[in-house]
Amino acid sequence: MTDVGQADAQKIYNAAIGGTIKLDPGVAQKCANKCAELAETMSNQIEAASALSFTTGFGGLASSRELQSGFGRKGGEAVDMLTSYREAAFRFQAAFLAAGQLFEEADAANARALASVQPESQ
Repeated sequence: MTDVGQADAQKIYNAAIGGTIKLDPGVAQKCANKCAELAETMSNQIEAASALSFTTGFGGLASSRELQSGFGRKGGEAVDMLTSYREAAFRFQAAFLAAGQLFEEADAANARALASVQPESQ
């Protein structure tokens, strides 16, 4: 996975757990809600981008098969990047919640972050 902020979110989370960063619980919840909205947007984009990995209609020539393969690879890369963004959104959500002393909610957000990068069972 590409780090698109996950490490920064973890630093903020650790500082919140350690008491270095504190937010009013209401403010923390509002920030966390925005992170949840962003994660949902990323989930929708992942679903849309997943179709990009399965390209067809390029013909039978070797060059067209290479082109088809390249587009399919780019679709997979898009899904990977969007998955990284979704994970970062969940990790920032957990950090904000922890800063607001909302630890049970922060644990749930961390669980969503972990689940968001696990391969789906077939």
